[in-house]
Amino acid sequence: MPLAACEHLTYFYPGAAAPALQAVELAVNPGEFLLVLGGSGSGKSTLLRFLAGLAPDFSGGRVRGRVLLGGRDMAGIRRRELARRIGFVFQDPGRSLLFRDLEAEVAFGLENAGLPPAEIRRRVAETISALGLSEYRGVPLPELSGGLRQKVTLAAALALRPDLLLLDEPTAELDPVAAVDFLHVLKDLNADFGLTVVLAEQRADRCLPLADRVVVLEAGRIAWQGPPRALARWAWPERAWLLPPVPRLFAGLNAPAAPLTVKEGRKVLKLLPGLSRVLPPLAGERSEAAASRPAARPGSRGGGPAGQPVAALERVQVVYPGGVEALREVDLTLAGGELVCVLGENGAGKSTLLRVLAGLTLPTRGRALVLGRDTRQAKAGVLARGVGYLAQDTTAYLVADSVAEEVAGTLENLGEADNGRVAAALAAFHLEAVAGRNPRDLSLGQRKAVALAATLVRDPELILLDEPTRGLSADRREELGQVLRGHVRAGRAVLAVTHDVEFAAQWADRIIFLFGGQVAADGHPATAFAASPFYAPQIQQLLGDLFPEAIEPGQAHEILSRVVAGSA
Repeated sequence: MPLAACEHLTYFYPGAAAPALQAVELAVNPGEFLLVLGGSGSGKSTLLRFLAGLAPDFSGGRVRGRVLLGGRDMAGIRRRELARRIGFVFQDPGRSLLFRDLEAEVAFGLENAGLPPAEIRRRVAETISALGLSEYRGVPLPELSGGLRQKVTLAAALALRPDLLLLDEPTAELDPVAAVDFLHVLKDLNADFGLTVVLAEQRADRCLPLADRVVVLEAGRIAWQGPPRALARWAWPERAWLLPPVPRLFAGLNAPAAPLTVKEGRKVLKLLPGLSRVLPPLAGERSEAAASRPAARPGSRGGGPAGQPVAALERVQVVYPGGVEALREVDLTLAGGELVCVLGENGAGKSTLLRVLAGLTLPTRGRALVLGRDTRQAKAGVLARGVGYLAQDTTAYLVADSVAEEVAGTLENLGEADNGRVAAALAAFHLEAVAGRNPRDLSLGQRKAVALAATLVRDPELILLDEPTRGLSADRREELGQVLRGHVRAGRAVLAVTHDVEFAAQWADRIIFLFGGQVAADGHPATAFAASPFYAPQIQQLLGDLFPEAIEPGQAHEILSRVVAGSA
């Protein structure tokens, strides 16, 4: 018997003309690790909310069909039992946490479940220890990194010892190292304790090798389901955007196998004509062929003409109340016609860097020059006209009653004419179909697209974006890259803070690594990633010893195709 199941489930949000879920038939088996993929607005989060018993009770709307837990209709199961048997980890750890204290956070669900105090204390101690959180007892939760806060939300869910664990893009706000660590914890829980896991994700590169089965949603329907290794065969080429870099590369090369990981990819490379004789050993030793190749040199990605400096930081230090040093002696120059991505661990100071450039946070020491003005003397309104800034949390940006009004409001607030710019911005982000809808009713990815359209509609000279790909499916990330590249060709400067190394590898002209509030690396993407292997994109991990200039699937496909063709 399935642990959970959807039977012909169809759901309409209140006032929606199109269903968010359409005739969904899904069985989740005990002990299974199920990965749910799909584009922005495809219904992933809605499906998880039904499996958790949260919809339609907390969202309203119209429902047909039913959801079962252990063969019982969820509609007849008491909420306390659902809360005990089903754990839910949301995307944003900051919003999920209710307390400042670790033990209080983990104990909260147990107290609501009515467990005896002695049992609560035992479970709290056991769960905190099992997830490696013991050393953080007494540390205020807001002071923990994003990865640790997400572990705390996981601990709170696991303390109830649920039968089913649901996770909605839990790594969206985590740096690559923290994300891998979090996912390994999930896989261990699944493998060692038989915990049933349903994980909805936008980025399949980290998750696909962990799953037993994959479900792909399109417009609320299950478009495909099957084992991870069969996904590439189904998705290529029409839905190639669903595939992580390694499976996508080999699908395009018509390889004899479908690798899911870099390690598997290295083995399959040896089967391609012309490559086996020059590939380095799997142990990672550099071959003579690789050692003799010149290092990657900076090159153009189709940016605009080399522009004048748009912004500069001179020995900037930022110290927050309480003595927390967010930035330390940062020197940085941004010029028109370049797209720069800033990467680094959670808490490294990346968001603070953006706020300094936007004039929202003033340096404690040093100075920030933006559009030729020292931010200490510049009026906020003057900077706002030339700077487009989008923070990580877009909730506060969405205030209008419709998507079209939201985008148009940016121009109206600055007293600028439309001249067709609103329609163009809506089209660029594929928002025409939802132009009349309330933006707050849209999916996370669609809300992000609305906020991006509203920020970019006026074509600011300096564009500052904090996690712009968060919540966006791979096809929408591709479109965002194209839009930003258009602004760069027009001579604008773009600085994007991101944990999305694959996006940075594909679109950035320059990479900056920020660690501990200091610039650790600043240079051409291939060079910067090579110096930071834990943050390297999959393609560079796969081919870096042999073709160091290849850091994204398009480059790798072109290079390998030439090698294979030359051996024929």
